[in-house]
Amino acid sequence: MLFSNFGCTQCGGYSGCTDNSRFFSGYVNNSESIIAAAAPRQQSGAALGTLATGDTAGLLCGPIAGGVLATFFGFRVTFLIASLLLLIVFGLSWYFVQENFKPLKKTEKVAGIKQTILEQMNPHNLLLAFFITMLIQATNNAVNPMLSLYLSTMLHNNSSLALISGIISALPGIATVISAAALGHLGDEWGQKKVLLYAFSLGMLTYLIQGFATHIWLFAGLRFLTGFSIAALLPAVQSLLTRETKPQALGRIFSYNQTFQALGNVLGVMFGSIVAAKLGYHSMFLFIVLLEAAGLLFSIFIQKTPTRADIKLSKSNIK
Repeated sequence: MLFSNFGCTQCGGYSGCTDNSRFFSGYVNNSESIIAAAAPRQQSGAALGTLATGDTAGLLCGPIAGGVLATFFGFRVTFLIASLLLLIVFGLSWYFVQENFKPLKKTEKVAGIKQTILEQMNPHNLLLAFFITMLIQATNNAVNPMLSLYLSTMLHNNSSLALISGIISALPGIATVISAAALGHLGDEWGQKKVLLYAFSLGMLTYLIQGFATHIWLFAGLRFLTGFSIAALLPAVQSLLTRETKPQALGRIFSYNQTFQALGNVLGVMFGSIVAAKLGYHSMFLFIVLLEAAGLLFSIFIQKTPTRADIKLSKSNIK
């Protein structure tokens, strides 16, 4: 996962390679499905949290390494190294990743979207998880296009604006790398619903204060804290999907979730920019707080998810 995102993001910033990097980014989504199917259900949160660590680490390191390589060796070498990394990913996946895949018989038909969702253990929770995923991605992406402009009002066009903006942009990712695996483990212990409630509450608080922060170090600290909220949210939703989905339908359910994730990316950037342009940067952060509040509301209506202790107890009762 780390090599995949590292290679894709090395050259993803160059227009000639953007479409290819988006094409190869499908590796991430399929990795999530494989991990969700292979990991024991009582440890799905920890497994997906660890996967998120590698995902985020690659996204953080790729652009930095790509920029350094392009500066010293030129663009061609950067593309070649990115291609080599993706080749390594292919080799590692081919030889070491094992999957218990049973293809459908020619006489069998794949169920439609509606039927697939209704056939799962808890369709109510699945639908809520889809919309929560969309809101998570919308909040994550709403502030990114406006971050440098917002910081320029705080720093008064400081000559180091580009460097400071880059560091602050990376802070949520650093927090995610540090905490994603531990928070995923916590979700297995507490239940994913409780983690979602706490994470959305933390997100609401940090985004609210960010909208009124006037000191750069306070803003940086709040962005770092926001990373802990992000680190908890996506693994919790993915673990919820895993526990509510039959193994043979995991690929389809995760692909539906990816659709909502992409929709959140688009809506977050679009509406965040519109609100910032029409009402100002402070209103943009208040808009994000409303999105977090909507996610919190959806999480409240999630039916109780089993903890690791619940799963162990049910297995012992069966025996």
